[in-house]
Amino acid sequence: MGAAAFAGTGWPVNRYRTMELLGFDGLVENTHDAVAAIDYFMELSAALGIHMSNLSRLAEDIQIWSSDEFKLIELDEAYAGTSSIMPQKKNPLILEQVKSYSAETLGAMVSTMTSMKGVSYTNIVDRTMLEPVIIDTAVGSTNVMAGLVQTIVPLRENMMKRLSEGFSTMTDLADTLVRLYNLSFRQAHDIIVNVTVEALKEGVKAEDITSEMIESASEMVIGKPLRVPEKDLQQALNPVLNVNRRNGVGGPAPEAVKAMIDTQKTRIAEEERRQMLRLGKLKQAKNKLLEAEKRL
Repeated sequence: MGAAAFAGTGWPVNRYRTMELLGFDGLVENTHDAVAAIDYFMELSAALGIHMSNLSRLAEDIQIWSSDEFKLIELDEAYAGTSSIMPQKKNPLILEQVKSYSAETLGAMVSTMTSMKGVSYTNIVDRTMLEPVIIDTAVGSTNVMAGLVQTIVPLRENMMKRLSEGFSTMTDLADTLVRLYNLSFRQAHDIIVNVTVEALKEGVKAEDITSEMIESASEMVIGKPLRVPEKDLQQALNPVLNVNRRNGVGGPAPEAVKAMIDTQKTRIAEEERRQMLRLGKLKQAKNKLLEAEKRL
C-alpha cells in the first residue's frame, strides 16, 4: 500500500500507518522494490526446499537401517505397509513418499526462482510459482517423520554386533598410537590402515585385532615395532568408550547429545514465544483496523 504500481502515489498516503494497521514489522521502503520482486516467496520456497531435503536424507538413512541387510531398527507398523504380492514384506512406504514429496518441493523452489529470474526488474511479478499445497506437504511430511522417528525401535544387539565386528573404532586406535608414542596422526593413520587391510585379508574382526598386528604394521610403516598395552588396546576397540570420549560440543556422547536436545528445546520455546507475540501483534493491528473502519 502506497507503493502503487511501482512509483508510489501522489495521494498523501501514510505508509507507516498502513504498516501499523496490518501488523507488519517493517516497511519495504523503495516503492519499486516493493512490487517488482517478491523475495519472500523465494525465501519461503528455499526454506521449504532445504527442510524437505533434510527430511529426505533422514528418510533415506532410516530406510537403509531398517532393511534386512542392516537390521538396525524396526519401524512401527503404522508407518509401513505390505507388498501387493509378497505378504511377508514390510515396506517403509512413508519414507518413500517423503522422499518423493521432497522432489516436489525442490521443483517448486526452482519454479519460483525461475519465474522471478525471467521477469525484468521494470515489470511487476503478477504470479509466483509457489502453490499453498507445497506448504501443506512440508508440514505433513514433518509431522509424519516426527511420529515415525518417535516410534522407531532400535535393535541394540544388532547395532553392537555391527560396531564390534566393523572397523569404526580405527580412528581411536590411531589416536592411541599418537598418545602413547607421540607420532604424527599421519603416521598413526598409515599404521592402522595397514592393520585394517591385514585384518580384512585374514578375516579378523575389529574386536579381535591384537598388539602383535600393530607391532608388525608399525615396523613395516615407520621401521620400528610399537606395542600397545592390552588395556589401551581394548579401550580403543570398545565402541561405547569411543562414543563416550567424543563429549565435546555437538559430539555423539550421551551428555553432549542431551545438551543439544536441551538447547533445541530452548530454541523451540523461544520460537513459540516469538510466534505468540507475532499473533498478538496481528490481533492488536486488526482491532486498530476495525476501529479505523468504524471512524470512517
